[in-house]
Amino acid sequence: MKGFSLLEIMVVVAIIGIMASSVVIGFNSFGETVRTQETAGVITDTLKNFELEMIRRDYVKQTIHFAEQYLVAEAQVESQTLDLEWNGQGACPAGEEELKIINSAFPAPIYLAQRDQYGNNIEINAFTGNSDTVCIDFTESGETEWQYQLFTGSDRSQIIRFIHFNIRRGDSEIATIQGNNITLEMTAPYASKEFLIDGSPPSGPVEITVQNGGDPVTITLQK
Repeated sequence: MKGFSLLEIMVVVAIIGIMASSVVIGFNSFGETVRTQETAGVITDTLKNFELEMIRRDYVKQTIHFAEQYLVAEAQVESQTLDLEWNGQGACPAGEEELKIINSAFPAPIYLAQRDQYGNNIEINAFTGNSDTVCIDFTESGETEWQYQLFTGSDRSQIIRFIHFNIRRGDSEIATIQGNNITLEMTAPYASKEFLIDGSPPSGPVEITVQNGGDPVTITLQK
């Protein structure tokens, strides 16, 4: 019987190695694409939930900002007397968001409540004076959502929320969105919607692109 030569065996092993590496690369790319599609679905569902909240809560207006790795929602409430301002990065270090406490010249301290997605208090801090600044590092948070609101007695501010759309934040590949110059405004009582790009209404459909290393996914935002 004639056996295989060493050269033939080496050729076969090389071919198998090439095929195996192609399968692994293809599988990884497929996994990244699936995660990107999951993220796009989370963003779409979150925007639908915002509409429902406008109807069942005492929100006068909601403004949703599309940050790179999460959404920032400013919800104006009825009888709002204090003002909490979101400034993006502002004067905070890279990766952190700035909240500015203004109009706070009250005889007693005002309080900034940080809450989780269920409305439970995580931390409450007291402030005095006319203004103050708080830096928020939400990117690495294990929580799905953080909420912030000022209050003292019956006075309160709008609610500013940071909401993750990355459901697998422990992964090395985190989905990001391209188009964070887009804002969505919803107004009561029927959650009527208006999209703004760089502060102006768009002339056509509004799209954001979700990217996570695999094939990007484009979401068309509907009015």
